[in-house]
Amino acid sequence: SFALKPKTLNINGFEVPYPEAEAPKVGTMHWAVYLDAVRPLTWDGDDVDLEHLHDGRVHLSEENAEKHRVALLSFFKVKD
Repeated sequence: SFALKPKTLNINGFEVPYPEAEAPKVGTMHWAVYLDAVRPLTWDGDDVDLEHLHDGRVHLSEENAEKHRVALLSFFKVKD
């Protein structure tokens, strides 16, 4: 038996799990990526949910959302 490795993308040298590409079922817990935090939300398919999905900011786990957020923040770190 084998498991498929989740699809990832490279953001500024960080391997980040791909965000969701399709809308989750209504009632699904998900996390939206913001620069200041990841926010837990329940999917209801409203305009905000759809905007997050369209922007590639929806993850079904807090861990994946946080990896995404850290990768985005890396663009703003001052290099020594």
